[in-house]
Amino acid sequence: MGRLHLSRDQLASFLKDFEQIKQFEQFLGDANDNIETTDISLQLAGAALTAANEANAAIQRIQDMLDRAPAHQGNAELYALRDAVLSAPQPLAPSTLAAGDGLTGGGNMGADVTLSMVHPNGYALFDHYATAGNSGTSETDLYTDTIAASQLGANGDKLEAEYAGSFVSSATATRQIKLYFGGTAIFDTGTLTLSLSSAWTMYVMLIRVSATTVRYMISLTTEGAALAAYTAAGELAGLDLTATNILKITGQAGGVGAASNDIVSLLGSVVYVPAA
Repeated sequence: MGRLHLSRDQLASFLKDFEQIKQFEQFLGDANDNIETTDISLQLAGAALTAANEANAAIQRIQDMLDRAPAHQGNAELYALRDAVLSAPQPLAPSTLAAGDGLTGGGNMGADVTLSMVHPNGYALFDHYATAGNSGTSETDLYTDTIAASQLGANGDKLEAEYAGSFVSSATATRQIKLYFGGTAIFDTGTLTLSLSSAWTMYVMLIRVSATTVRYMISLTTEGAALAAYTAAGELAGLDLTATNILKITGQAGGVGAASNDIVSLLGSVVYVPAA
């Protein structure tokens, strides 16, 4: 808002003497200062209102997402979302988010409740990008991961894993890769004799059938071996999926000329995918 500007000649047209002119100028100065302060306060209030409206809109989006979410447990992403909401600068009324799908144990977002939701696209559990190789002629863990208790908490929940690496060729030595889950080898290439050094890739999927059983399909492809692809599919029973289980890939070199790092893994990843 602009200031009111009057010259002393204009003031003299309706004020009687110089003292009155000075007093009126002081009055105008004080009035303009108050007007500018009011303008600033209004601007700050407007900015605060805008921020509050944006926060409310974000909270509503979260509420909508919770309403659509399947009521599964164990999703670390929503725990992070809960923490972000609770640490927001705008205070949250206790009734901002009511209990509903995706909330475990009832309560609301104003309290320290346990939220659980499964991201529709799943999420990565483990990544591997360090080189690992076999040691001598012993069976060697290349990558090993501990799957959390109840990670496969519902029938149809899945683990998908991918691994890749390389073989060193040998006319006499053999190479062998195995995959284990819950202490049982569910995939074994057998002893391979490779005519040339080559890459290998492995794809794994495990799906929960019950609290004690998973089914699996596994495929390993390479070059220079008797077969281009090695596969396995089956069912593994006798598990306790409410406890932790280890998923691991191993490598072993054998025979004349076998040496460390004949089998190398270069990268891998394990992903959790919820039931449809």
